[in-house]
Amino acid sequence: MQAFRLHSIQRPFPAQFMEKIPPFSKQQLEYFHDTSFLLTKREILKRLQHLLAVSERELVKIIREEAPSSVPDDCKTAAGKISRGENYRGLPYLVLDYPRLFKQKDIFTFRTMCWWGNFFSCTLHLQGTVLQQLRLALNRGIRSGHFSPDTYICVNSTPWEYHYEPDNYQLLSEMEHREISDLLDRDFVKISRKMELDHYNNLPRFASSCFQEFIKLPEGK
Repeated sequence: MQAFRLHSIQRPFPAQFMEKIPPFSKQQLEYFHDTSFLLTKREILKRLQHLLAVSERELVKIIREEAPSSVPDDCKTAAGKISRGENYRGLPYLVLDYPRLFKQKDIFTFRTMCWWGNFFSCTLHLQGTVLQQLRLALNRGIRSGHFSPDTYICVNSTPWEYHYEPDNYQLLSEMEHREISDLLDRDFVKISRKMELDHYNNLPRFASSCFQEFIKLPEGK
């Protein structure tokens, strides 16, 4: 009995069903041909990861030598975490969380971020019990001018944005104290500073400076 075979029959695809493919721009096509860009990007990300690791060691030194009382004990023993992503607002990023405490209701984290094409930033994120414990000290610090003029406070309704557009961060130095008090009464508070990418060698020093400023809050009533 002769074997039954299926034969592929080439049929012309009706023109009306052909989807129009948008053409690449000249620049897009050049990038598509460019193999060096992605290899260079990988090297840049490796170096940024190293910078964050050095920054973490500097922060660990502060925790061990100065034992700041405003930092929860759980944070002092937890290891830092470096995370990487490809799509914060369409661009790659790396973040170091140290010291860090993420619980269901309580958050205390100092986040050092490298955002491709934009900036380095250092942000203190407080939420839950730790915020309640530090709220008065934060208020005292703001009233006394403790924070640098380039310190921002988050005005967004979500704590998970890191850009510096006016709907997310505003400079403390340019706000009325009544506005700041309202922000401090919310269920989370974020204060932040940023640095230009060209100053990448200063990242460990910048992170240490921001951390000490954010956690060494003035004492008193």
